[in-house]
Amino acid sequence: MKTRSFWIVLAVYVLIYCNGVCGKNLDIIFPKGEKLELDQEYLPVIGKYTGSDKELKLMLNNSSINTIKLEKGNIFTDKIKLNSGVNELKIVNGAETQTINILYEKEKKNTQSDYVKVLIHAPILDNECSECHTKELKDKYPSVDVSKVICFNCHDSFEKNKFVHGPIGSGACTACHDPHGSIEVRFLRENKNKICYMCHEEESITEHLANLKNSNKEECSYCHDSHGGKDKFFLKEIK
Repeated sequence: MKTRSFWIVLAVYVLIYCNGVCGKNLDIIFPKGEKLELDQEYLPVIGKYTGSDKELKLMLNNSSINTIKLEKGNIFTDKIKLNSGVNELKIVNGAETQTINILYEKEKKNTQSDYVKVLIHAPILDNECSECHTKELKDKYPSVDVSKVICFNCHDSFEKNKFVHGPIGSGACTACHDPHGSIEVRFLRENKNKICYMCHEEESITEHLANLKNSNKEECSYCHDSHGGKDKFFLKEIK
């Protein structure tokens, strides 16, 4: 009897573990966050699903608005028309649900402070995914032409600088910038005061800032150009 009880308890723990760790098949690529503010009526949604189900349901304020048939590659996209006020968007697949609350004020009356404004990259707003992605699938994602830095198709190249920051030199602009959008300025993946810590040691940076006369700026970009420049440390000409 004790042996049977042991196996029952073990099975329960395995189920709990798998539901928390193994069971996450639904991932929202964009937008990231739970309480977001938007200044335009339509919200693009991009996600991936790695489970075996064939469809996802989208619900807005508890009303079903769309059923997405999952295609090969399991990437799904949609554009949601928001109501004025707080919108609760649920992306549902079986027992798994992702919820995003979006504040959209048509007349800009009374923005709530606990909602964070999300910025959206222009190609996403204009449904121009093919500007960056091809139809070919690679590792469950539409592939990107890595033979060139596709960001320079629209943005000025920084490669002309005498010294170039590593991510730029390797064509990895997306190491720092999210090409879909972000709650941070310039679509940064992290707060501008912390983005450098993704590669550089935080302790050495904070010690360096503490020794500067302008340490109250607390931003590496106050002195350094994050893309490159004439100086090997990418120092700016501070006026």
